[in-house]
Amino acid sequence: ALSSRRNGSNVDANAVCEAVCSRFVDSDEDVRKSAIECLRDGLLPAFQDENGASPFVDSIILRCGAALTHVDARVREDAPKALKAVIDFAPRIVVTRRAPRETLSRFNAAL
Repeated sequence: ALSSRRNGSNVDANAVCEAVCSRFVDSDEDVRKSAIECLRDGLLPAFQDENGASPFVDSIILRCGAALTHVDARVREDAPKALKAVIDFAPRIVVTRRAPRETLSRFNAAL
């Protein structure tokens, strides 16, 4: 599982989430693509399940929201792929938490 067990801290997982999700708004398409693949194929599965991902989902979703509303149209076009990865992995969390609901509302408005 992705977390640091020393002192019950999730410092390592927070650092990895930040490093990956901050790339959702990168100006380089290959970097954005790699970040989304890392989220989908590495980061989320490392949490093992929705409970493991729960402490990090709000932050990940907020990063998706930043990408959904970014000034660069190419970033906005890639953002739904990151959001889909989170929804596929943790659907109950995404629809029940406040921050994800607000992000999904912005996504709906963008459509």
